[in-house]
Amino acid sequence: MVGSDVDPAAVVGNVVDLVPSLHSGDLNPHIDFERAPVRVQRELAPWHRPTLEIDGKRRTFPRIAGVSAFGAGGSNAHVVIAEFRPERSDSRPTLPAPDGRPALLVLSAQSEAQLVQQAERLAARLADLTEADLPDVAWTLQIGRMALEERLALAVTSLDDARAQLAAFVSDPQRPSSWLRGTAHPGRRASDGTAERALRAAAADWADRGEYDGLLRLWAGGASVNWETLHPTALPARRISLPGYPFAPDRCWYDLDLGGGPEKPLADVAVSVASPGEPAAEGSLPPVVDLGVVREQQPADVTALVPVPEPDRPAAEPGEVLLLRPGWVARGGEPAGAARVFAERHVVVLGRPEAGEYDGLRAALPAGTACHLVAVDDGPLDGRYDEVVGRVFALLRDVLRGGVRRPVLVQVVLVGSAGTDTERERLACFGGVAGLLKTAHQENPFLHAQYVECLDGAPVAVLAGRLEHEAALETEPEVRYRDGRRLVARPTREDLPGTAASPWQDGGVYLITGGAGGLGRIVAREIGASVSNATVVLTGRSPLDEQRRRELNALRAGGLTVDYQRADVADRDAVARLFDDIADNHGPLTGIVHSAGLVADDYLIRKDPEQLARVLAPKVRGLVNLDELSRDLPLRAFVCFSSVSGAFGNAGQGDYAAANAFMDAYAAYRDRLVRTGARSGTTVSVNWPLWEEGGIGGTAVRENLRTLGLLPLDTPRAVTALRHAMAPEDTGPTRSRLTVLVGGREELRARFAGDQPQGGSATHPARDASTAAPVTEIDPIVPPDDVAGQALVEEATGHLRRLVASSLKLAPERLSPDAALERYGMDSVIAVGVIAELEKAFGPLPRTLLLEVETVRELARYFATDHPQALRALLISA
Repeated sequence: MVGSDVDPAAVVGNVVDLVPSLHSGDLNPHIDFERAPVRVQRELAPWHRPTLEIDGKRRTFPRIAGVSAFGAGGSNAHVVIAEFRPERSDSRPTLPAPDGRPALLVLSAQSEAQLVQQAERLAARLADLTEADLPDVAWTLQIGRMALEERLALAVTSLDDARAQLAAFVSDPQRPSSWLRGTAHPGRRASDGTAERALRAAAADWADRGEYDGLLRLWAGGASVNWETLHPTALPARRISLPGYPFAPDRCWYDLDLGGGPEKPLADVAVSVASPGEPAAEGSLPPVVDLGVVREQQPADVTALVPVPEPDRPAAEPGEVLLLRPGWVARGGEPAGAARVFAERHVVVLGRPEAGEYDGLRAALPAGTACHLVAVDDGPLDGRYDEVVGRVFALLRDVLRGGVRRPVLVQVVLVGSAGTDTERERLACFGGVAGLLKTAHQENPFLHAQYVECLDGAPVAVLAGRLEHEAALETEPEVRYRDGRRLVARPTREDLPGTAASPWQDGGVYLITGGAGGLGRIVAREIGASVSNATVVLTGRSPLDEQRRRELNALRAGGLTVDYQRADVADRDAVARLFDDIADNHGPLTGIVHSAGLVADDYLIRKDPEQLARVLAPKVRGLVNLDELSRDLPLRAFVCFSSVSGAFGNAGQGDYAAANAFMDAYAAYRDRLVRTGARSGTTVSVNWPLWEEGGIGGTAVRENLRTLGLLPLDTPRAVTALRHAMAPEDTGPTRSRLTVLVGGREELRARFAGDQPQGGSATHPARDASTAAPVTEIDPIVPPDDVAGQALVEEATGHLRRLVASSLKLAPERLSPDAALERYGMDSVIAVGVIAELEKAFGPLPRTLLLEVETVRELARYFATDHPQALRALLISA
């Protein structure tokens, strides 16, 4: 028995000796081991096969053992292993070679150099075998090895023949000879069935007449041969021991200079620790700058940062904090030059048009415009919003999956009329879908997306005119038509004050959803440090683990009353029970901090409706539940922890952006209700960036931030920003929302200065004007199938192979232009860097380009087809 955290699978192949049992020096005197059927192993000894006497004859049996592994985390594994006893060669008939056929030896590797090593090792091994083993050698190579790209096939009649051919190949792999040499090209097989027919014919030639040339030629060229069906029905060959794969001896280690100079950081090594009882993260995208502040109870993973000690390194520059308030400014807008042309256009109408109005709007739009109606009735706001986002998401995903290679326009327009300011703010919550639209544009810059609010009861002709006007202009992500004016979103800047008064109340009772996460505990700590006799009720969906219990006990030790309740805020009944429990045990609530959330990072083309629903639930349905069920409580504050993804969008987080944008809009709606007396308490939604302490994000997140001139937010200034956001003396019309950014002074002021639309992202800067020029005509896509086009593809393949290999830290010859890039470790972190490098030559490119094209050759063909002029210019300058 092995009591350890070792992998039992590793034990299976390495049990050769019996090792002493732990603590076996002194045996238990109450056990008579002399008469027991077991014994305690007390010294290192060989493991001999057991020998038993049966019917007067001594017989040796295979070694059998049970192996148990008991993991420290509670995972146990048990396996029974038995010694393999091969058949004796003298008792096994030799597999005949029918009709004098040769043995077919097939070898493959990822590179030619490794293929040569394979051949050299096999030749050496054959020197230890007999002629009777030759069929076994062929069988083992055929069915016991993975078929890789670089291939070598031999037909041999004897071991001497095999060794001679292998030696000749090793000495000069490029020399034509009796062997067949080829390279498999994934994705280049004919799709009309000709390859399959040719393979069946070659297999029949071998099986019926022993003609092997066609079969080996097809295999060497990449065909997948089912060797098991090609052997005669006589006693099959067996697998034997042959040399393993010659893996590349590349050193993959991070070089640390631990001498006198400053150390290189180990890139803030990210260690993921799964939370017991929580769902696993879905489809995460490491390069996506996860600007979401808190997942409820950190459901997917908690990122612990383990920096390498750097005692001589100066403290990092904290950067400047920039605060933004939402704003709308009047802009009439005039088309610049010729009207823009789109290869595809969609208009999504939200609202309840009167009979005939929708058909009238559809008829008034240009021919070819696809219209989609999503009815918005007076039902629950969270349910209607989920439906709207789901419909728009499905449309965007379908458009993106179709391959957006020419400009496409998607306009989502909210129509109707609002009788009161309160109703207008309620309907404006549907504007949260703009977060999804901004994200779609960031993922593919050829997809232009826009949200247009028309709640002034405009007739059909006016609506159509407005949409046409917007289509002719440079796309504004968000536009409102109110009181006869066209308004566009423009934030206003504020400076972070040096200090801010505490908004917390002595003896107050505060609910923090998602409170067991990093930021929830920080807020609880801030409350405890600011006031006396306060109570904090933290909620999450999972039971507390030991670490979090210790953290909450530390808060209690500081004088704060802390109560942890398991509750899913998206469950209305659970929230009602939670409020009842708080009232019974702690008294009336003073404030609510809603910081629960989920992320499931992935590009829109790879997301599914279930992921979308899970991400929306805590921030949409959860927020509505908390607000509506607390409507009669005398709250002093209602704070939403949103993300800058809601304000700017974020590639890979379309659902998360839509969820946070809803929070921002709902906070404005609730603030309006407070002004009418229907609610109480200062209401604010804060678009947070990544927090240095307690926020979610590992090395990739932080490095991506640094390259963009942005930085994580430190706790002291985060607390100051939170206090500033909650200040009751702020009574302006935009008091319900505050965006917080941290970065270099120049980068922040350049990005957010002047009259610039919020079309860019806080994590993906706005495109250069020269690359975003409006398209006035659509050039046809011409595949490069002529001789010149194919030559361009080949030249581009070589250039791109070097570029991609450099990003993957590989030698170019190690990267097959026809192999899937993910085989070489291409992930979304590296892909972002490759796309950024390519954009220097080609302008804006889809963030998902390396998901749509799988190989270097496909990438070259894409540029030769869609950007031939830019590609030629790049190759000339290279």
